[in-house]
Formats: sequence, C-alpha cells, structure tokens
Amino acid sequence: MSEKRRSKFFSLIFEEDKEEENKELQQKEPDTSAFTPTSQIPVSISSADDETVNKLWQVIIEENLPGPDYVELRNNISALFESGITTDEAQLFKSAYNVLKKSYPQLTKDIILKSIDTYKDIIEKERASGLAQFEELRKSRIDIKNADIENLKLKRTALEAEIKKKKEELSQIGIDLGKLEDEVEENTTEINSQVQKFESSIAKVKNTLDSDRDKINSLNI
Repeated sequence: MSEKRRSKFFSLIFEEDKEEENKELQQKEPDTSAFTPTSQIPVSISSADDETVNKLWQVIIEENLPGPDYVELRNNISALFESGITTDEAQLFKSAYNVLKKSYPQLTKDIILKSIDTYKDIIEKERASGLAQFEELRKSRIDIKNADIENLKLKRTALEAEIKKKKEELSQIGIDLGKLEDEVEENTTEINSQVQKFESSIAKVKNTLDSDRDKINSLNI
C-alpha cells in the first residue's frame, strides 16, 4: 500500500459513493460486519464515528494478507459469538483459533500477532494519509478565505478615510467580509469535528487491535 495514495475511505466523507464500487465491496469476503467488535470487548473511544470505523475495517479486509491470519481469526470469533455458543472472551478466542488451526495446521499464534502488527501499520498509514488530506481541505476551505479576509480588512481601513464618498462600497465590503467570516467559522467547526471523529476512529480501531493482540498473546495456545 503506497503512502502517497489518498486514504481509501477519505473521499467517501465528502463525495457521493459510486454505485459500482459499492457493489464490488459488498461482494468481497469477508464482509465488514465480521469485524464489528463484540459487546464483550471494552472500548473506551466513545467519540469514534461508526461509519469511519467500518471503513477502516474495510481497508484491513482489502489489504488481507495471503493465508490465514488475524482477519480469518476475527471472522471465526464473530461467527462463534453470534452463534451464542459462549460469551466468554478467552474461550471465544481460543475456540476460534482451534477451528482455524484444524483447517490450516501451519497457523501459529506468532503469525496472528505479526499480522495484527501489519494491519496496525496499514491503519497508521490511513491515518497519515487522511490527516494530510484534511490539511489540504483546511487550506482550500479556510486558509484561502482567511487571506481574502485580511485583504478585505486592509481595503476597509483604507476606505474608512473616504467614508463619505465610499460609504456604499464600504457597506458592500462589510457584507462580503461577514459572509467570508461565517463560512470560515462554519468550515472550521465542521473540519475540526471531522478531524476529532477521524482521530477517535483511528484510536478505536487501534485500541481494538491492541486489546485483541494482548488477549491472543496471553492465550496458552
């Protein structure tokens, strides 16, 4: 996965989804729902955005490494949890591992742990790519308008000396200035909120990965 490419889900935040791309993603296996953390796994990242979290998991699915690893183990865990066989977390992980081990004798705990580290790196690259694109968005929506605001303020100061004969022009500039400031305030609030949700979503996914890694590492398998 190239570090220079745009974040796979970033465009979906600001643009309409393409129908054909959605169909293609829906046909991929495993589907995103297989990665929804069970209710037994504690998550402290309360401000994460569910849509962004699901798209981050979709990135992991699309970057699934060859052969059995954490992705396939996570599928088995979800299937066992949904079947209601057990809600004991340790048993879920161990049973899912044993089922996978029967089909893939070459599977080891070390393979799973290393794959988690790989997927964490992938998510971190998504974070870096996403934040870079947020910065581009900030420049295009805020910085340019801030420059316009400063230019208008300078022009207003000059016009105030001629306020009697420039009153009509100054009034129009005041209106334009107010509109620009409103746009900057609105865009600033929107982007800050999106950045917070994005960072929280990154943290939520990494928290789940770290939590699962610790649990798997602690298993006597």
